[in-house]
Amino acid sequence: MKTVSLVSCWAFVASFGCYVLYLSRSPTTDWNGIDVATMKHHEMLQYIQWTNNASSCKLERDFGGNVDGRKSVCLDPQVGLEPENCLVYSFGVNHEWTFDEEMARYGCQVYAFDPMAGLSYNRSDKIHVYNYGLSFKTEISVQNWTVMPLKKLYKMLEPVHGRIPISYLKYDLEDGNLRVVPDIVQTGMLANIRQLALEVHIEPEGTIEDFRDMVEVLQAMEELGMVRFASNGIPSSQDWLQPLGYEGYLDYDISWYNSNLLSKS
Repeated sequence: MKTVSLVSCWAFVASFGCYVLYLSRSPTTDWNGIDVATMKHHEMLQYIQWTNNASSCKLERDFGGNVDGRKSVCLDPQVGLEPENCLVYSFGVNHEWTFDEEMARYGCQVYAFDPMAGLSYNRSDKIHVYNYGLSFKTEISVQNWTVMPLKKLYKMLEPVHGRIPISYLKYDLEDGNLRVVPDIVQTGMLANIRQLALEVHIEPEGTIEDFRDMVEVLQAMEELGMVRFASNGIPSSQDWLQPLGYEGYLDYDISWYNSNLLSKS
């Protein structure tokens, strides 16, 4: 990922405006050793943009046919995404099926959750659609959707796919859903996920406290053994970030694998 220093960006802003900005930081920075309470806005943005893919994943591949629907997947053998023997949980379909279809072609059984679907159905022999959404509690949402925690969804589907680890889980971490990740951790479900992709959103007019809350959640996962191997800005999210006074990507797809579930082979 190409980086631009903050100083050079400000010089560019003076003449043209800085439209896409990645703040530079040493790839060896120990982000988990930095207290989020001391981070400034630009440091938290650096943390969101940071990835150590050069050392953490040797074989990274994008699955999905367009920019916004594309997810990074680590195919290193020890990570455990075995063709014809993998289980995918896909949250946040929103009529964008390219990721799910490509994972199905790879050989995975894909369980796609779309609370807007009227009924659950099989889209194909490998893509199974359920009309539920993900949340930190079971309820009927304000949109009249049925949502529930990951552990409850998994227990419901365990008789269908068996008691096996989730090879890859993708989720769009929208406003109000920040508590989903702590629930996944506290219920022990993070230990059952081999790879995780979250779409995180930086609110252009959000407070620094809101930003810290999100960074704190992500740091907590990484302290539990989730290893980041990708962080990609989403072009459609380009907007103005008032606290830093620049225009750039505010949404990012971040991917991790679970170092506690690495294969010994």
